[in-house]
Amino acid sequence: MSNDQLGSDLSTPGAEALAAKEPWWWSYGHQNPVALLTALMLTCGGVLLLGFFLRIGFMPDVDAAGSTALVFAVSFVGLGTVIGSMVVSVLPGMAIRYLFDDAGLPVRPFSLAAAVLPAILLIVWVLASVFAPGVRAAVTDATAYGVLIVVAVLSGVLSAWKSQGAERFCSAWLLQYASKTWAVTSGATLWAGSMLIALWFALSLGSDSDHAPWTTVLLITVWLILITAANVGTALLPLRRAWRASVMFCLLGFAVLVFMTGSFSTVSATTVKLLGLGEIQDVDIVVKAEVCQALRLTASSPLRCSLAAETGGGILRNVVLRSRIGGQVVIEMASSDRVPGSAVAARVVLRRDDVLLWSVRVPTPRH
Repeated sequence: MSNDQLGSDLSTPGAEALAAKEPWWWSYGHQNPVALLTALMLTCGGVLLLGFFLRIGFMPDVDAAGSTALVFAVSFVGLGTVIGSMVVSVLPGMAIRYLFDDAGLPVRPFSLAAAVLPAILLIVWVLASVFAPGVRAAVTDATAYGVLIVVAVLSGVLSAWKSQGAERFCSAWLLQYASKTWAVTSGATLWAGSMLIALWFALSLGSDSDHAPWTTVLLITVWLILITAANVGTALLPLRRAWRASVMFCLLGFAVLVFMTGSFSTVSATTVKLLGLGEIQDVDIVVKAEVCQALRLTASSPLRCSLAAETGGGILRNVVLRSRIGGQVVIEMASSDRVPGSAVAARVVLRRDDVLLWSVRVPTPRH
C-alpha cells in the first residue's frame, strides 16, 4: 500500500465523521445555496400573501406565472421592512459596544446613561406632541431637536471628562478626550434616531390594533422600555456574546410587539400597500356601464355609480381599493359612508376587465 492510499484511508473516516456532525439543512445549504434561498423567499412571500388573504377574507384567481413574481416581490418588500425595523431596534446596543471599545471608553452606568438620555427625551417629546396638542403648539420642532443635540453633546463631554480621571493635560489627553466625547455623542444620536424609527414602526402596528388607543400607547411604551433594556444589556456584554444577544433580541422584540398589539396581519397589509396592490384609501374607480347596471339591481350592496355620459360608464367615488391581485378587484365602501349600525363595509368584487381606470385622491396640503 502506498503512502497516498494510506493517507486517503486515514482521512476518509474523519471527513465522514465531520460531515455526520453537520445538520442536514446546513449541508444542504452549502451544496445548494441558490435553491435554499429561493425556497425561503417563496415560503416567506407565500406566508405574507396568505396573511393578507386571510385579512380581507378573499382569495383571488392568480395564474402561475404572475403568482411567482408576486410572491418574490412581496417577500423582498415584506422581509426588507421587517428585518430593517428589527435591526434598527437593537442597533444602538451594538453601536455603543463598538464605539466605546474603539475609543477606549469603559461601558459604565454613567456613560451608558448619558447615551440613553437623549433617546428617552425624544420619545417623551414625540408622545407628548401627539397626545398633548398644547405641547406641540408651545415647542417647535427646531427648538426640540436643538435641545436634544445640546443634551447629546453635553452628555458626551461629561462622560469623557468623568472617564479621563486625574490625568495631566497633554496632546494625548486631549485626543483621548475628543475621541470619547465623539463616541458618546454619536452613540446618543444614533440611539435617539433608532428609537424614533422603532416608535414609528410600533405605532404603525398599533394603529391596526383592536385595543383602545390608550391601551395601545401603554403597550408600546412598555415595549420601548423592553427594547431599551435589551440594548443596554447588549452594550454590557462582550462583543461576541453581544452579536448573539442582538439576534435573539431582534426576534423576541418583533414577536413581543406583534403579540402585544395583536396586529398579526399588519405586515402583510403594509407590504401589499407598498406595492400598490391593495389597502388604498380614497380611490375613484371608473367602471363599465354594465357594472353600474348590475349594482342598481342588487340590494346586497349600497354602492352605486355616479354616471359619466362621456365614457359610457360610471364612477365609484371615495371607495377603498382592498385588493387588485389576480383577475379580480376587491373594493369596499369607505368607513365614513357605511350604513349606521353596520360594522361590516359593503364589498364588491369586480373583474379586472370591468375597471377602466382608478385614481387616488391627493389630500389637500395643510399649511
